Amino acid sequence: MKKIAPYLLFISSIIFLTFLWDSISLPFNEDKSYLGDSYANNLHHSQNDTLRFVLYLSIPFLILIFFYQIYEKIFFINVKDIILKYDLTYSSDHKNLIFFFGITIIFIIIEFFFIDFKVLNHQIDIFHEGLWLTPSNNAIIKDEFWQSSYVERGFFGNFYPYLLWKFFNIESIGVTRFLNLFVIFFNKVFLMLIAYRIASVVNLEKKQKIIFYLLLSLTLLIYTSYFAPVFFLRSLLLLIFIFLFLNFIILENKKIINLIAIGLLSSLSLFWYIDIGIYINTLILFILIVLILKKKFAYVFSLSTFIILGWVIFYAYISENEFNQFINNTKLLIVTIDYIHGLIFPTPFLSQDTRSTKVLILFLITGFLIIKEINFAKKKEFKFLLITTFLFITSILYFKYGLSRSDGGHIKVASSFLYIPLFSILYFKILQFIFNQNKISFIRPNYINTALLIIFFSTIFLNKKYEIKSPTNFIHSKDNIQRLLNYSDNKYISKDYQNFILQYKELSSQDECVMIYTNEVALPYLLKKPTCSKHYLLYLATPPQIQKNIIKDLNISTSKYLVYKSDVDAYGHVGDRLKLLDGYIKENYNFYQKISHWEIYKKKK
Repeated sequence: MKKIAPYLLFISSIIFLTFLWDSISLPFNEDKSYLGDSYANNLHHSQNDTLRFVLYLSIPFLILIFFYQIYEKIFFINVKDIILKYDLTYSSDHKNLIFFFGITIIFIIIEFFFIDFKVLNHQIDIFHEGLWLTPSNNAIIKDEFWQSSYVERGFFGNFYPYLLWKFFNIESIGVTRFLNLFVIFFNKVFLMLIAYRIASVVNLEKKQKIIFYLLLSLTLLIYTSYFAPVFFLRSLLLLIFIFLFLNFIILENKKIINLIAIGLLSSLSLFWYIDIGIYINTLILFILIVLILKKKFAYVFSLSTFIILGWVIFYAYISENEFNQFINNTKLLIVTIDYIHGLIFPTPFLSQDTRSTKVLILFLITGFLIIKEINFAKKKEFKFLLITTFLFITSILYFKYGLSRSDGGHIKVASSFLYIPLFSILYFKILQFIFNQNKISFIRPNYINTALLIIFFSTIFLNKKYEIKSPTNFIHSKDNIQRLLNYSDNKYISKDYQNFILQYKELSSQDECVMIYTNEVALPYLLKKPTCSKHYLLYLATPPQIQKNIIKDLNISTSKYLVYKSDVDAYGHVGDRLKLLDGYIKENYNFYQKISHWEIYKKKK
């Protein structure tokens, strides 16, 4: 009974919490009822789903922890030893593991140049690609960042085309699309580095470590194709952070170097993507707390010093007005984004939504396996368990991305970091069981490694979703990349958009800026004009203060025309959400003419 008791208690608590899910609710604040996709209409507090998720995981985990502590009386001792007394020795004798790591990296490099870069000339996503094309266009024209655009993603997330256009001296959509692929390539490299680091400390024999590495790296790469990845642009800095943390834990002689890099990421990460910055700074706080508990005050001082230094550098480099706008922008985004952007997370099991339920099950399985391993841990496994626990905490933080916007695509991407600790612990237990029990003693590890390497090679060069790979692309890769970088904007838009842009440019030739009152966010970039208001993304403009800011900007602007409505706007007319701004436009503008699918309004004299 004692053996099955933890399973019964764990499952029973999950069943109880499933039926309790919808009853877990924070009071809705009517003052923050900004029109959005589902929160306001359902009087749903922006942190309800986060609270439900935390309770859904933490209560079963705590029940399991206290069961083990009561009956085994060693769980908390192991936790303390894992944090404070993990094995500091590190064997550098990993020649065979390094060899296989090198082979997989070569495969990844070759795979990148097998891509047909010419196929990236597909039509523009007028909404999503506009989120970085239009603010970058504003920055190019105005030589400002936070003063010229409302930054809803992060400095890099919104302005990376600006940086690329300056670097390549080419202002094109193709440049931005190439960077996306290039970042995914680096994501794959850092996933391999992370898998290598984990494999180097896992409590397995040398040849078994290679099997572990190949299994883990192959699994992670399966989830990361170039055209439908789960580790995509925003993931890179968090992967780098994880790699630096693993280096800090594993490499005793390079602790300070990695600690310096971690400290500098505190500021850099918030200028990458705002949410990634929040996650990384939360994890840095955990690291500081652990270092204090370990009484490693020299490390605490070093880490704190470079955190402060990073912020001082950014403050010195950015003008005071820009830095103040960065602070105000970030504060406003944090308090409003969930209400506007939020989609309610489906009730596990009972909603019959398979993706959301599957993800919760995977979180529960991962946590269960880690807790169980901690309770029965051997000293040689302390470092591995410290790493997997850290990775699991990281995956929980990152899943906030899927709790705020709970559709299938966002949930899929938000669960990406969970795969690292999940498959690490799974493959460790499977290999430990197989080799300790001599289940496949008739097969030599070398044969398994060779077979896995062949599978790795075959899998990586197979075409995944939307991918077109070919050896001939490798030969012509330089020309194909150059062609992509130099495609004109018209290559990415339909004839209707091309004709509209020509006519609207002529009509508004005297206007100093452009006001697009639709969800076609890329239009200002295509028109090569700055937006009349920094709040170019009207999807996020439902808070009354933002609408008032837009009205103030329109009062100042001398531009006569605005694009009021579009028949091809995939997300519907924004006037249904922006009552205050829509009333102002109706009062101060008249219908002027319709150009194909677009209604043009003109300012009253």
